[in-house]
Amino acid sequence: MDALSVFKNPELLTIFTYAPAGLGHLRVTDALYEGLPRETKSLLLGAHDTSVGTIHRLVSVHPGGRQFMEWWQNGLPESLFTFVYRRWLRSHTTILYEQITTILDQSLKPPKTVLFISTHFGLAHQITTLKARIEKERHIRLLLVVQVTDDSPQQLWYVPGADLLVVPSDRTCRRLTDFAKQLEVTVVPIRVASYPISLRLKDALSKQARDERLLQLSPGNSAQIHVSLPISGAAVGLTFFSQLVDYLYSLNSRFHFHVIVKSTSYTRAFISEMSRKTFATLYTRMTDREIVDTYQEVYAQKVIGLEITKPSEQAFKALVTPRQRGGAILLFSRAIGRQEFDNLDFLRRHNLIPLLSERNYLWNQALNLNRAQPTMNEHIMREAKNWRGVCIPDTAHHAAQFINWALAQGIFHEMYHCNVTPKGTDEHQHELQSDGVRQFWNLAAGLLTGKN
Repeated sequence: MDALSVFKNPELLTIFTYAPAGLGHLRVTDALYEGLPRETKSLLLGAHDTSVGTIHRLVSVHPGGRQFMEWWQNGLPESLFTFVYRRWLRSHTTILYEQITTILDQSLKPPKTVLFISTHFGLAHQITTLKARIEKERHIRLLLVVQVTDDSPQQLWYVPGADLLVVPSDRTCRRLTDFAKQLEVTVVPIRVASYPISLRLKDALSKQARDERLLQLSPGNSAQIHVSLPISGAAVGLTFFSQLVDYLYSLNSRFHFHVIVKSTSYTRAFISEMSRKTFATLYTRMTDREIVDTYQEVYAQKVIGLEITKPSEQAFKALVTPRQRGGAILLFSRAIGRQEFDNLDFLRRHNLIPLLSERNYLWNQALNLNRAQPTMNEHIMREAKNWRGVCIPDTAHHAAQFINWALAQGIFHEMYHCNVTPKGTDEHQHELQSDGVRQFWNLAAGLLTGKN
């Protein structure tokens, strides 16, 4: 019997919860939803607290806010912030309680078991506060599984009272476990599963589409290069991206940009400016849900050669090969926040992006700052076959120079041949599997059946 058949049980209700703190949490929720049997009774529950999204944008965009965020994400400040914020979350559960009880009241046949899937720690902490109360009042079983959406062992991701935490690496599992042992006697089970990636992005490309992507990534031809540019939920780096597309197109008219952006008051000027560029196709939508769907549609309609993106949860698209639908070469802009630095560290540990020494050599070569070293050049071209992405310089002009130089040098052409294959000696090679969605649901099924 298929392990996932347990989700077809009509007495089970699966509730996905997410918070408006960037698009990543919704993307992961979407990927997990795709992996469930069609017969599953499920619904999506979003946080009503819009301040989460406002705070996320402020600390992401404002330089002072970014510095403050990175300060409280480490050391003693992190411990103090975690303690205070967790207590605040657990004391503000009235709206969530009303949402959950309304869902149960409106069910034609009330479920006997409710499985919460949380892709943000905020609602997860609140749910654990309400679990015992709702179970007692409604005589039902409540379970909570938390999917950590970055490879970042931040203390807030440890949710006392949850039934299972799923993390993308042994490193994060170990560090959260160490933190949990300091916090309480009974530690919440933490399991490692490969990062959940949308099943649609994993679709194999046809030979024609594979050839088209390879042609885009190859120097010495006039084939148009389709570049995906998804703007983050916090709309970080709008000036940088606007300048980058101008500089890049001025260097090479092969580039055509597909800009996906949510229409808000703070993206209005950016949208107006991008709409006037003949070398860009603009996709504007009003809601996060529409943005996530449009991103998938762009990849379904076009063969995308490159993607310029933040090293958010998008970094884990590196687990998809260039012979698959979502396997564009990833060009990472500057990391913001500890979680993005941690995601880059995950890719670097697995040799999916250049080491810092290799990155610096590449940047210096692109900007004519150092004399070329034949031995290093050979090493770079050899290693490029293992890379799924590269970090680009922080200034738009230098980033454009680097991207065009890497194309001309054939580095992107070599990266097309990456198979995301771990080294045989890599004891963490299970982290690179591309069936993370299936692994997640197998773990959740084991929780439901008592086999975990």
